[in-house]
Amino acid sequence: MGIDKMKNCKKSYCIKICILMMLLCILLSACDNRATVDNANDTLFIEGNGIGKQGVLSVVSGVITYFDYETGKGTVLCTRAQCMHELYDKDTNPNPECPAVSPDKSPIVTAFLANNNLYFATEGHIDMETGIRATKLYKADLDGENRVYLGEVVYGFRTFRSYVYKNYIFGLVNSIKVISDEEGVVSSESTLQAVALNIDTLEIINLSEPDEVESDLHAYVYDNKLYCTFQKYDKEAHEQSKELRVFSLDDFSLVDRFKTTGFSNIIYLKDHMYYSYTPDGADHTQLCKRNLKTNKETVLLLIENSENVTCGLSDVTEDYMIYSLLYYDNVNPAEDRGSFAFNMKDNSVKEVDFAYSGIYARVYKVLEDDYLLLRFFEEGKSAYRYIKTEDFINKSLDYVEVRPF
Repeated sequence: MGIDKMKNCKKSYCIKICILMMLLCILLSACDNRATVDNANDTLFIEGNGIGKQGVLSVVSGVITYFDYETGKGTVLCTRAQCMHELYDKDTNPNPECPAVSPDKSPIVTAFLANNNLYFATEGHIDMETGIRATKLYKADLDGENRVYLGEVVYGFRTFRSYVYKNYIFGLVNSIKVISDEEGVVSSESTLQAVALNIDTLEIINLSEPDEVESDLHAYVYDNKLYCTFQKYDKEAHEQSKELRVFSLDDFSLVDRFKTTGFSNIIYLKDHMYYSYTPDGADHTQLCKRNLKTNKETVLLLIENSENVTCGLSDVTEDYMIYSLLYYDNVNPAEDRGSFAFNMKDNSVKEVDFAYSGIYARVYKVLEDDYLLLRFFEEGKSAYRYIKTEDFINKSLDYVEVRPF
């Protein structure tokens, strides 16, 4: 069945990149046993697996496989008749031919889709001085054919959560400085830096100075601008410092910035950003939205008596803001106060249950047509449930389960 609807250091220095990878939109389905894609500029992400609008791209036992949300079933990205998708073996298969497996003895470490192409990375050589393994990057057609070797990046790729827009990946660089003292004791210092990586040229553009950011950028592209959240723990103030920076996609120059300390999990949907916010000294938390064109903030809901209560925003759909409340008095274990769906049309609030189906599955991503992707873990691996928002709120069992492993 086919698919349609889916980058010379001195001796004392070494650089290791932790690029948190994220995807473009993928629309894959069956069509004459060939793989094609539509709306490739829609943005999604990679976090272990490649999350698309219509399915999940995963590397299952070394084989690139696509799992669609309609059936939950996996399709190997290979259209060759009677192919057994055999991996490299130095004796029996020294030159693998299947387009869904690594072309050499190095395993595929990640795969994703961008600009109507399939990209995948395999392990490269190991720098014997630093111990860091490089990464080889390839590009191919969506069915794995016509592969092009883009080059070896002298960094190690690790796939956490990152964002891809057209031919750029936005993520974090971890630079490691190796230090030896007079007695020969070796230690290291590391710094994080936000970057844009061109996946075709392997060029890196710095979006920050070293150590300006220390966690997920939570990037988003809107109106030819890149929105990034810069989070860093302020040791002097004993609090998490947060700032939203906006870059032009023309030259990656900084065009705007504002503090977001106190914001909880910024969520982007079309031309708005959503978040929960507790003003200093206030006895309430407010659910807000901000227009990305005008920067106008609108308070949608006030949650009273918020002392020692944290409001965590899970995600936002066309109609609902889904959030959870957690109480902690700095002494006793945290107490779950429940999860809720705020209806932005009629201002009603309804309690929701992530475990009603027998498995605790939280909202992971809002997809097209008001569908949710819930995530749970099975034997340490990510699995998903694809369900319409209203069905989730009403505790329906009408969902599709996707286990990409």
